[in-house]
Amino acid sequence: MTFQVDPQGDFIDLNESFFEVELTVRKDNNTNLLMADLIGLANNLAHTLFKQINVRLNGTLISPQTDTYHYKVYIGTLLNHDRDNGETILTPNGWYNSLDVPDDGDAGEFTANKLDRATPHADYVALDAQHKAEVDGRIQFLDGKAVTMRFKPYLEVFHLSKLLVPGVQIQMDMYFNAPSL
Repeated sequence: MTFQVDPQGDFIDLNESFFEVELTVRKDNNTNLLMADLIGLANNLAHTLFKQINVRLNGTLISPQTDTYHYKVYIGTLLNHDRDNGETILTPNGWYNSLDVPDDGDAGEFTANKLDRATPHADYVALDAQHKAEVDGRIQFLDGKAVTMRFKPYLEVFHLSKLLVPGVQIQMDMYFNAPSL
């Protein structure tokens, strides 16, 4: 994806800027994600989508050219946040050590009625906090639902707390990772 912001007459604050990504999770055969599917979504999911993000100001490349952007973000997040942030910054999944969800004896299926918050199923109630968070992290993607994620690129120009002067053209190239990642 390529974005270009033509020169503006106003100052631009990239520190207060962000991107929105609308994401739908599908299986390899292009069918919707079901509760019975035992998958774990990566944490920092919006960042994990990209292997490289290049930023140019007035045509000059100011970001490092590397295809390890998602690893850099992951390591930076782990080093700059503690385990309590696993509930917020590092969602939806992947922070937790377990990827298995106990089944209920019906072909390993966790049906939606077990996740009803008013009267949760006993199997869901019996899960520890890590398993509950993992199950809850997938709910938003079930049945082909699109989820809007907001993120600020993990690039220095977005964290300088300085304004760009008027008349600067911004160009960004965002290269996607393979879906298998």
